[in-house]
Amino acid sequence: MSTIKDIGDLFVSGDFKPLCLEGREQKLTFAIYMIDDYTASLPEGRIDLRISRGGERPVRNRDGYYCFLNLADGQYTVEISSAFYLREKTTVNTATLKEKKPVIVVRLKPAPSYPFPSYATLLRGMLKEGTEPAGDANVTVEATDGSGFTLNTKTAGNGEFVIYIKPPKVKRVRVEFKRDGKTAIKEVNIEKKVGETVSLGIVELSN
Repeated sequence: MSTIKDIGDLFVSGDFKPLCLEGREQKLTFAIYMIDDYTASLPEGRIDLRISRGGERPVRNRDGYYCFLNLADGQYTVEISSAFYLREKTTVNTATLKEKKPVIVVRLKPAPSYPFPSYATLLRGMLKEGTEPAGDANVTVEATDGSGFTLNTKTAGNGEFVIYIKPPKVKRVRVEFKRDGKTAIKEVNIEKKVGETVSLGIVELSN
């Protein structure tokens, strides 16, 4: 673990700097840095992080790093939740981290509740298995027009999904939903829907 003195100045310009926090020596075990998958910048709204083995809370510095301090070496599961993003879980093994920059980068996928701008091109709907919502299903999106666009996301716990199409030249996409060996596929033409929200309605999984 790396000794630090001031969490506020930790990782200035992306480099580790040993500095002072209230005159007490602190040890940085690891830090989580999150990126909004839609904007490629810092996430919107409040983010809640919890870890296994004690449930200690992190200290957030001014550059957006969530720093876990004074933990024993070992393996931890970090759970990330927010009103605007899908839940994420990541496993951290302190033995495999870089000594001078023990940072894990996590890309957060927008949930259906995310505050997308008015010009966003979106596909929305609900995934079901029979009459029940199909939450936490994998969603894979690939352009079928040669533009090269791809996206991997998931359905929310209630089965809702939102797919965000960013490149302006995307005209057609293939959307595949998978959960527990069951799948559903949708082919969507969005050439005339750029900057609009397209409803896919209810999508049903099948064997």
